Amino acid sequence: MNRPNAVRTGYDIPPEVTRRSLAPYAARPAWQGLTAIRNGELHAIEHGLCRTLFDDTAALYIAKRLWPGAFETADPVAELADYHQRFLPLAFSGTWMLPWRG
Repeated sequence: MNRPNAVRTGYDIPPEVTRRSLAPYAARPAWQGLTAIRNGELHAIEHGLCRTLFDDTAALYIAKRLWPGAFETADPVAELADYHQRFLPLAFSGTWMLPWRG
């Protein structure tokens, strides 16, 4: 919250807020030549997922983007929601991972 230029992800953050906060990164002049930017492959992933028991959902998201055919039926957001429902005392909400355009 104290970093106004950060990409906003996490509980209670709607997808449109995440995408809006990700847009300035896509507009960086030095990034315009990147294939990922030209192909619309800029993504947001909550950085806190790398320090939790459910961090495998972030790895699954990345795997699905890199090898879509091999992970066609995988749904990392549904996996994260299921983990919340089964093991956490708070409800799943917010935006944890998504493509900038999509």
